[in-house]
Amino acid sequence: MRPETMKGLLREIHRRSVWQVLLVYVGVSWAVIEAIQGLTDATGLPVWFPPFAVGLLLIGLPVVLATAVVQHGASSAAGAEDPGGGSETGAESAPLTAGGNTSTDAAPRPSAARRLLTWRNAIGGGVLAMALWGVVATAWILTGARGINFGPGSATHPLGDVLSAGAITVAVLPFANMSPDEDNAFFAAGIHEDILTHLSKIAALTVISRTSVNGYADTEKSVRQIGDELGANTILEGSVRRAGDKVRITTQLIDTRTDAHLWAETYDRELVDVFEIQSDIARRVAGALEATLSPAEEARIAASPTSNLTAYDLYLRGRESYGRHTVEDHRESIRLFKAALEMDPGFALALAGLADAYAQASRQYGWGPAYADSALAAAQEAVRLDPHLSEAHKALGFALQGTGDNEGAVEAYRSAVEINPNDFAAVNNIGTIVSGMGALDEALVWYRRASRLAPEQEYPRTNAAELYTMLGDYETADRWLRDAALLHPEGTSVFQQRSYWHLWQGDAQAAYENALRAVESVPEHPGVHAHAGLMALFDGQPERARTHLEESFGVASAGGWELHLHHIQLAAALARVGEAAASEERLALAESRLQDFRHGDGVPEWVYWERAAVAAVRGEAGKAVELAREAHDRGYRYGIHPDDPVFESVREDPGFQAVMADFASDYARMRASMEATERAEGIR
Repeated sequence: MRPETMKGLLREIHRRSVWQVLLVYVGVSWAVIEAIQGLTDATGLPVWFPPFAVGLLLIGLPVVLATAVVQHGASSAAGAEDPGGGSETGAESAPLTAGGNTSTDAAPRPSAARRLLTWRNAIGGGVLAMALWGVVATAWILTGARGINFGPGSATHPLGDVLSAGAITVAVLPFANMSPDEDNAFFAAGIHEDILTHLSKIAALTVISRTSVNGYADTEKSVRQIGDELGANTILEGSVRRAGDKVRITTQLIDTRTDAHLWAETYDRELVDVFEIQSDIARRVAGALEATLSPAEEARIAASPTSNLTAYDLYLRGRESYGRHTVEDHRESIRLFKAALEMDPGFALALAGLADAYAQASRQYGWGPAYADSALAAAQEAVRLDPHLSEAHKALGFALQGTGDNEGAVEAYRSAVEINPNDFAAVNNIGTIVSGMGALDEALVWYRRASRLAPEQEYPRTNAAELYTMLGDYETADRWLRDAALLHPEGTSVFQQRSYWHLWQGDAQAAYENALRAVESVPEHPGVHAHAGLMALFDGQPERARTHLEESFGVASAGGWELHLHHIQLAAALARVGEAAASEERLALAESRLQDFRHGDGVPEWVYWERAAVAAVRGEAGKAVELAREAHDRGYRYGIHPDDPVFESVREDPGFQAVMADFASDYARMRASMEATERAEGIR
């Protein structure tokens, strides 16, 4: 196109006010897209709905611009033919026909373009386009397509897998504390959890997990609403009143569909009868629901954990402290569990609680391998004291998991689930372990089961999303994340897994932005700061990475929380900003702790991977490759990202590339296995 032609075209565009129309259209489109994005996030619509709307708006853009050109030309022509511009004077001077109408003999017939490209048609077309988007979105929601498909015979539901009509599903709501002494709230909570656990041991029942029902304490929702939200067709509710050596426990079992009372009872007993009351409630609920108890289930329900009520009180207080998830409360829970065992050394349930606390101290709070060893010893003793105690087997699985004995951990968790089919923690942890062992198809089966047991819990969903993300199935991962976000829109795990979701698709900036949202949600937790540091490293911002990682250690109490890998990531950030001495100091600290991380004759496979990371930050390519190969061959599979900035110095090394190629091959094999399993189950 010649320059003078281009200039003429620009003058014509300006004269016809096309720029103004374009700006208005862009502004309105931006507002529409923002509204649609908010609606998509709120209702769990798939990720392609906003782009669908953008496509409709892009199609409308040339139509609007063409209308602006044609209509401006038409109005200009009319103005030239009628200088009066439609004024009263102009109208009066027009010749009239005999019938009193204005003569149109001299007016030309509008062209087809002018008849078609009118503002009325353009606006109507826009309304129809957005109506089309709304119809598709409404159909998507009404057909249930936005939920997660959990398998044959299951309905999709924003809160998880709604059980089939024939299933007996019980939600045990938190018991109200009616004691005159408010300090007895721990006792009411403990009675509630123990009754829930007793019912969980009955295989004929599906019992919603404690983590899901705890949110309904003091709720004003109807039993029908709660049943709908939890996928439960029966609800057990009650209260506890403790005064001196007396206890009153009231319970009632309600059908959520009809609001009918299936069974109710009030127990006025001596405090020493508390275990007998719990057992009787479990039997009576099973009878009301026509659930047959096996002899083994009857024996488990009838068993008393201890004959020492003071020890039982200490145990309940310890469990309450453990559930607060702070460093100081964790220390207090260990003290209380120990005190309970001093009162009754044969109290297997308290030993299981102590084992859990020790294992958590090692894994979550980084207190060192000695706590992991103590966890294993306590759990083994608990199993020896009571082989039929599901909590003991779960604690053993948790302890073995910390030692790197994944096979032993899965076996222990399976034993726990055989005794208590509704043990959410054991079910979810099996999924976590087998996913790391490469059995993603089996892991997803366990995560779906965990979602049924904890319909208000986002973690099984974010765990599943993480697997789909690592395997490259981003659309399915997105559905799981949206499902989790419906439960906890500001949930830390939702932000973190969304962060990984963006990262694995190559958008490190969006990954970092989501990591920052996680920091905003729980700034008191050091883990979110460390995660933000890693995402900043991926995004090429080592100075910010350094700040976040240092904050992670600053937020933690002294000796209260730290992981070896975060020292290594901080070392990588320090190396990038030119602080070699400080980097080496962190590497030496991590290396010394990793060298000590041994349990018996075994070393967890992740230790080899982190040692490889230390060597990579130091630039020791040969050692890094050797250790990375060892980690792979020992079964390490968790979140191996090809662009991990910690391994930047060896990324181009042929040996390291060969290891990464093997990881990629493993991921491809696992994805194929997962898809085959889901097709066989009717999920895909």
